[in-house]
Amino acid sequence: MAVVNESHLSKFQVAIFFVGLLRISVVDILTNFLPKHNKRFNAVPFIYTEADRQREQFSPEAPFVIFKSADNNWVFPIATSRADIGRIKTSEHDVLDSHDLSQQCTSILNDFIESTGMAVWRLGLICERIIYQQTPAAFLSHLFCKETWTQPQRPLGNLNNFELHFHEVLDLQGLTINSWTRFKTGILPSGEETKPVVMVEQDINTLSDDKSREYHGEKLSDFLDGALKIMDHSFISFFPDEVTL
Repeated sequence: MAVVNESHLSKFQVAIFFVGLLRISVVDILTNFLPKHNKRFNAVPFIYTEADRQREQFSPEAPFVIFKSADNNWVFPIATSRADIGRIKTSEHDVLDSHDLSQQCTSILNDFIESTGMAVWRLGLICERIIYQQTPAAFLSHLFCKETWTQPQRPLGNLNNFELHFHEVLDLQGLTINSWTRFKTGILPSGEETKPVVMVEQDINTLSDDKSREYHGEKLSDFLDGALKIMDHSFISFFPDEVTL
């Protein structure tokens, strides 16, 4: 059995997708939304003007406004087709709580929807967790592969890196959702050194071909609460003895 390791939430990101490709008013964003949240998004915003967007032939997914916090913990890129609010772990001592962040993001996004009048027809949630592990490739290969494959001199006996993706279609409170899980090895900075890690990214989103729903208010918070429950249960099921949530 592997040594028990503690996992750390390293990224929490909520995506909202807009109905149609209507132009979002930068003036509405700056005058109706930003003043309520300028203590959080206190870095100088990055803004493309309408002329810039037409001249450079922006794709609907390319952000034309990016709000950030001065410490780089928060980022909020806004595009014609979507907006993503994200909280990123920027140091080992930076502790992220998924349920607290869910409430904060719900409040921010509902204010944004109300301020701009945009209709939201699709949602997504991405959570990334890291596990500090001295031999991450061996840790994952022993978890997912036959023991005979991971012995010395065997095909998976001396790996430098390991990556595994899988996809499920699940039910969430009557919604049909996509659930993607990605396991991979990596190296993260730790002071003046680096540490090897296992990275687990979980991505839950509503279907792209279901445009019959509109999300705001409690519907947004209900989706995030339900998605987090699925993610937590799935994560624990993969590491019942090796990792704590």
